[in-house]
Amino acid sequence: WPQAEIAVMGAEGAVQILYAKEMRDPTKAGFIQEKIAEYRREVMSPRTVAERGYVSEIIWPVGTRKKVAACFNLLENMTFTQRIVKKHGNIPL
Repeated sequence: WPQAEIAVMGAEGAVQILYAKEMRDPTKAGFIQEKIAEYRREVMSPRTVAERGYVSEIIWPVGTRKKVAACFNLLENMTFTQRIVKKHGNIPL
């Protein structure tokens, strides 16, 4: 979804770790707020994640049901084959 936030941790937590020294200075509150907004815009944005190839596409919320149904239809007739468990063995040493 375009408005989703994708990251390992929230912007506030990440900025607290990345800018711990600046967090102790009360005069830099504006700087910290800028960094939080920048982190949300540059790191947590789905567009950034899609540009890096971590997600295949960004869909709108109204298209979610149709996309999930299409994926289930694709998988409905799929058959799985049994793979060989052990392809290569170890040579005696």
